[in-house]
Order: sequence, then structure tokens, then C-alpha cells
Amino acid sequence: MLIIRRYEIILVIIIFILTGSLVIVSKGTENMHYLNHRYPYCVALTFDDGPYPEYTEKLLDILENENVRATFFVIGRHVEKYPNLTKLITEKKHEIGGHTYTHKNITHLENFDLFSELENTRMAIQKATGINTYLFRPPGGQFNYKVTNFISQLGYKTVLWDVLPKDHEPSKTSKEITKFVIENTKPDDIVLLHLGREPTLEALPEIIWQLRLKGYRFVTISELLAKQKNN
Repeated sequence: MLIIRRYEIILVIIIFILTGSLVIVSKGTENMHYLNHRYPYCVALTFDDGPYPEYTEKLLDILENENVRATFFVIGRHVEKYPNLTKLITEKKHEIGGHTYTHKNITHLENFDLFSELENTRMAIQKATGINTYLFRPPGGQFNYKVTNFISQLGYKTVLWDVLPKDHEPSKTSKEITKFVIENTKPDDIVLLHLGREPTLEALPEIIWQLRLKGYRFVTISELLAKQKNN
């Protein structure tokens, strides 16, 4: 048994020297990804809304199988309804942020109401996960200088996006979602996807695969911000 293991180790070392690559096997699958290059580019996958039963578990399984960490922006009232799902997101080592408590257009809110939307969500997340997050994404892409300035004064970091395939629209197919993300993603971009949509789940493995082929590694928002700060 020891001789066999030594030969296996020697064989792996020889392959690595000759090809400069390692073989990575996705957990729970038989697919082997032969990595013929390093990953010089970063991209952050983010998921809005939820958590939702079934969809959240399926999405987390895909990310785990592909060894990808992402950032989730969750709705406070859903966090309170599904605290175990929210906790599962963080247990799987993903990052989490707020997406308001009721998914309202924040540009229509007075400061007190906006404060409540933010804080109620933050406290719900903290109760469910033990994590105190100040990452925030405005629902529906609705924001202006007044609200972002107020949000910043409260200590929150507003996280926007670079790539928006509009996967929340009922007409969007998995192929359309995949095509848009692959064709429009650039280094250090933030991709906005949504929980609760079957086409998104269908598109995700192909998105991950194609971006890796183009030299991308997947990071959380905090990791991306830290990288940009150090550059």
C-alpha cells in the first residue's frame, strides 16, 4: 500500500511539472476540470432576494460542488421566516449582506423608514447567523445620492453591480442568462443574479465553467474590495 501511494505521489508531481496544472474534481460530480492556467482575474458572484426554500439549497449545492464562494443579499422578512436557511448560507462559508427588510424602493423612503429597513434586516441576519454585516444592496437598482449618502453615514457599504443579466425576468432562459454573463464580464466585475429562479440554477454551472476557462477565480465582495484597495 505504501509503494502504491508513493507511485501515485510521484505521478502527480510529474504531471504537474510537465503540464503546470492540477486536476480538480468538483465535489459530488464525476467531472474533472483540467486547469491549464492560473486564474489571473477575479469576479464576484452575488445573489439577491430570498432565502427561499428549495431554491436556496439547490443553489448552495451547486456552489459547493463547484468550490465557489459567493455573496448573498437577503431580505429581512425572509430571514426571519427562514432563519435556518440563512444560517446555512453562512455555514457554507458564503458572505451575506442586507437587501432591505421588505424589498421597497428606498428612494421613496424617509430617513427613519430607511433606517428601519436597514437595521431590522441587519439584526435579523445577526440573530439567525451570529454575523453582523453592513453590506447592503438596494432593491431593484433604485438609489440616488441622498439615500446612498445616508446609508454611508450609518456605516453601511452600498454594493452595486457591473453585470446584470436580468435573470429575474420571467422570459429569460438559462441560455440567455449564461450568454449575457459570459460576454459581458470583465476582470473585477460584480455579477448580479437572483434566488428563486430555475433558469438561474440551470445557467450557473455553465457560467462558472466558462468563466474559469477565461481565467476567472470567484471571490466574495469583501475579498474583491480588499483586492481593489491594495491595488
